[in-house]
Amino acid sequence: MKRPADHAIETDLWYTYRSGSSRAPGMCELAGEAVRYGSWFYSDEKLELSYQAIDAVLSYIQNVSGYIGAYPIAPANEAVESKDPGTFGTPCTLSEKAADWLLKYYLDVIERAGAASQLPTSAKVVIGIHHYYFAGRKRDSSNIIPAMVEDAKESQKSGKSPIIIGEWSIESEPKNNLNKGGQAL
Repeated sequence: MKRPADHAIETDLWYTYRSGSSRAPGMCELAGEAVRYGSWFYSDEKLELSYQAIDAVLSYIQNVSGYIGAYPIAPANEAVESKDPGTFGTPCTLSEKAADWLLKYYLDVIERAGAASQLPTSAKVVIGIHHYYFAGRKRDSSNIIPAMVEDAKESQKSGKSPIIIGEWSIESEPKNNLNKGGQAL
């Protein structure tokens, strides 16, 4: 892993992205290797396993990589508590309780990384939302653009935290049309 990462950093000036996998500990109810597993939320044992994974990533970054500033960490990817496929990629995938559990994990990861002291007490969390257009959302090239506009508006609705759209995953299901798909992009 070190050789390809070093090459990317040294030759292309890319930042290497390390993501803690959400699938293995059951953080995502709707996708991945453990569909309908969802046991990560509210499990101290699964939380501890996640911390062990983060500690291993941090150890690599801080003690082996030689490029501490080139490795941002995404401690969770697509954390989903909802069992309804229609909510995938929307704010409805997490209850308030699940969001609080996830926030505790994020804050603990920041602390473990030694970055907590660098954050002001007024720091806000920026949420990166992923929007998906498959898995039962009944989107195709003729209706995907209005859906994207509506999802972008809905993402900003709570006003509690700044929101960025981290991913638009466009895999429209039926009736694909290359020209209309290009318009969506």
